[in-house]
Amino acid sequence: MNQSVQNKLSNVQVDNKLTKDAVDFAVSSGLLLKSRNESGKVVGYKHVPFVLFPTIISKDSLEFLSQIQSDFNTLMHVVVQDQQFLIDSLEGVADEFTQRLLHIFKEVIASERSMPPELAYVRSDYMFDFDPISGTAPPKQIEINTMSVSFGGIGTQKMCDIHKRVLGKANLPDLVLQLPQNPANQKVAEGFVKAWKLYGNPNAAMIFLLGDFETNTYDQRAFEYAINNINPEIKIKGVKFSSLPGRTQLSNDGTFFIDGEEVGLLYFRAAFQPHHYASEEIWKIRKDMEFSRAIKCPSVGQQLFGSKKMQEIFARKGVVEQFVGETAAANIRRTFSGLYSLEMNEEGDSVVKMAIENSQKYVLKPQREGGGNNIYGEDIAKLLREIGNDSRRSAYILMDLINPKPTPNYAICGGTATKEEVVSELGIYGVYLACGDKMLENYAAGHLLRSKPKDQNDGGVATGVAMLDSPLLV
Repeated sequence: MNQSVQNKLSNVQVDNKLTKDAVDFAVSSGLLLKSRNESGKVVGYKHVPFVLFPTIISKDSLEFLSQIQSDFNTLMHVVVQDQQFLIDSLEGVADEFTQRLLHIFKEVIASERSMPPELAYVRSDYMFDFDPISGTAPPKQIEINTMSVSFGGIGTQKMCDIHKRVLGKANLPDLVLQLPQNPANQKVAEGFVKAWKLYGNPNAAMIFLLGDFETNTYDQRAFEYAINNINPEIKIKGVKFSSLPGRTQLSNDGTFFIDGEEVGLLYFRAAFQPHHYASEEIWKIRKDMEFSRAIKCPSVGQQLFGSKKMQEIFARKGVVEQFVGETAAANIRRTFSGLYSLEMNEEGDSVVKMAIENSQKYVLKPQREGGGNNIYGEDIAKLLREIGNDSRRSAYILMDLINPKPTPNYAICGGTATKEEVVSELGIYGVYLACGDKMLENYAAGHLLRSKPKDQNDGGVATGVAMLDSPLLV
C-alpha cells in the first residue's frame, strides 16, 4: 500500500503553477519567517520552508506515539518531583550550563518554599529506523524538548491544510482523507489558559520570554491568538529575555514583576542556550523566577529533565520502571535507541574506544536543546581523541545513529521547488499541568512532522535546512 500511495505522489506533474499556488496558500496562512540582517534588523519576510507533498507515515506508529506521550509526561512529572534522583543523575555532568541550572534547582529545594503549579509543554521527537532486511521501520526517540519547543502554531494544522490543498489541486482527493487533523495549537493553548487561571489573579500577565533575533515570530503569534481566542482577557506580552536586567522585581511573598506588572505565567521561548545568559544579572533573574510563585513553563527542574544525560539514564535497565507502571515502561522502552554513558569509569572508557573506531555509527550529544548542537562522523572521533581521557567527556552522551529510509519529495524554499530525497522526523507534543504530586491535566497535543535532505545531519526549519511537512497515514 505504501508503494501504491508513493507512486500516486510521484506521478503528479509538478509545475510552477502548483508550486506558486502552494506558496501563496502558505503565505496567506501565516507560514512566515522574518528575515534579519547581521545587526538583527528585520529586512523582510519569507515563507517557511516546506515540502510540497505529505510524507507517508504509519497510522499505527502515530497512534502509538500519541498514546504513550501521556506516559512520558508522567515520567517527567514524577522524576522532577523526585528531586534527589534528578540531582544525583546530573551532579557529575561536566557541563557548566547544566550545573548552574542544577544549582538553582538545589537552592529552591533548600529554601523549602511552597512550589507553584507546574506547566509542561514538551515535544518528543522520533525518527523511523529502517531495517532493509525486515523492511520494518520502528520509531526511535531522538530527544524530548522541554523548552526549545516550536512550530506548534504554524507547523501543525496549517501545514496539514496546505497539503490538503496541494492534493486537491493534484486531483488526489482520496489521499486528502488520509491527512489527520492536527489542532495542536488549540490543545496547547487550552493547557496554558488553565494554568494561568490557577495562578488566581485575572490581572496578572502571561509573559512570552523571547530571544534577541527572533525569526519565528508568526509561530508565537499564532499561539498567542489561540490563547486569546479562549480567553481574550489574558494579557500576553512578549519580552526579550536579555532585556530583563533592571526591569524585574521579586517581592517578599514571591510575586514576580516585570516593569511593575504582576506576572502569573512565564513561558520560555529562550533561555535554553548558554549564550542566552549574557550576564550574572540574567542568571540572578532566572533564579528569582524560580523562587517566585509565577507558574513557569518550564520550571528549572523540568528543563533539567530534558538533559541528554537523563535520556541516557532512562535507557538503563530498571530506571524507567522506578517511576511509571510496567506497561507504560515497556512502551517507553520500545522507542529507545542505543544510548551510552561517557562517565569516568571502565564502561565510559570502552564507549570512547567504540565511538572512535566506529564514529559513523553514532551521534555525540551535548546537554543542549535546539538544533545544531550534535556531532557526527569523523568529528566524533576527532573530539574524543582530544577529551576522551578526561572528565570533559562526561558533558556528552553517545547514541546509535538512526537510519530512516529516504523518500522523494519537493523542497519549497524561496518560492521555488527542488526535487530531493528527504528523511523525516515526527514530534509529538505533550502538555501536563500539576500541583505538587497531583496531575491536573495530562495529554498528547498533536504532532509536528519535519523533513530534510537525506545528507543533512542536523539543522532546523528556521535556518532553511529542514522543512515543515505533515503525515499521510497508511
